[in-house]
Amino acid sequence: MADHYLRSDLPGRAPLGPPEQRVALVLHDVFALPFARVAGVLGTTEVAARQLASRARRAVTSPGVPRHTADPAEQRRVLKAFVAATESGELDQLLQVLAPDVVFVGDSGGHFPAARWPVLGADSVARLTLGLFGRTGRYVDRVLARPVLVDGILGLQLETTHSDGRPIRLVTALAVDQGRITAIYNQLNPEKLTDLPPLAADDGWPPRW
Repeated sequence: MADHYLRSDLPGRAPLGPPEQRVALVLHDVFALPFARVAGVLGTTEVAARQLASRARRAVTSPGVPRHTADPAEQRRVLKAFVAATESGELDQLLQVLAPDVVFVGDSGGHFPAARWPVLGADSVARLTLGLFGRTGRYVDRVLARPVLVDGILGLQLETTHSDGRPIRLVTALAVDQGRITAIYNQLNPEKLTDLPPLAADDGWPPRW
């Protein structure tokens, strides 16, 4: 399983520290928002937003507070549980595999509808995930998927079709800590996925393990 190794320029990679620190870091360093706008999103001052981002950067490089600690076996177990939960469509089942402060970070490059800001918290992320990947999602055409390693993190490469007929290729990777998902990185910006190998016709959903 996961014998494919990808580099996909994951959005908001390694979101460490409390949620407000992660948001400040992602909005400024990934989405290039000025701290004045970051402060507005967080409901704080510009000085405080700078401090939050600074603390998050220190957390990213600090060996004492990792948020992605799972070994390959645990990553595989959690990814399988994530897929099963999204396939079931049951919110409670999905909440069992999400950390309370999980963050969902997506990058569509403006090519497809996507959340403009990182989504925080298990309930919000679970509902968004079910909308994107569950049976009630808008991507109702055939889905191809296979497990992959993305920058060292276990995840999924997927291909499907948007409701307007456009093909969609995306990579989703999960950060895992203590048996729960702490971050979901969803990269579907076609400009950043130009080197993806094609999926085979038998790479169906749910993915084979």
